[in-house]
Amino acid sequence: MEVLDAHAYATLVAHEIERWSEEAVQIPQKQLGGMPACPFARAAWARDEVAIHVLWDVEMVTALKSAINPSSEVVHVCAWLGYEDMSCEEFDAWIEDQNKNHFGVWIMGFHPDAEIN
Repeated sequence: MEVLDAHAYATLVAHEIERWSEEAVQIPQKQLGGMPACPFARAAWARDEVAIHVLWDVEMVTALKSAINPSSEVVHVCAWLGYEDMSCEEFDAWIEDQNKNHFGVWIMGFHPDAEIN
């Protein structure tokens, strides 16, 4: 069994996110009228305007949110690895709470245990 250090694991997660974007998010979908799920993703990746943050503490997402310039072109993707600390319902409530005071930075997310997955 190979054991990865934190940096190696974060790099692996970041590469998986980029692959998911290429194979799912950027691909035209019939159910979306031939549009990709995010029509801006391909261009953001091409311009190197995607920052991936692999975090173990959900409060780091809050700290990052407060540090982001809302007028920046950079898309910040957070992979919170401590998802077992919250149920799907708690995670959805947390996102809703974060977006009440968004300060121009909105959070979208999904919990790996959600039924839609």
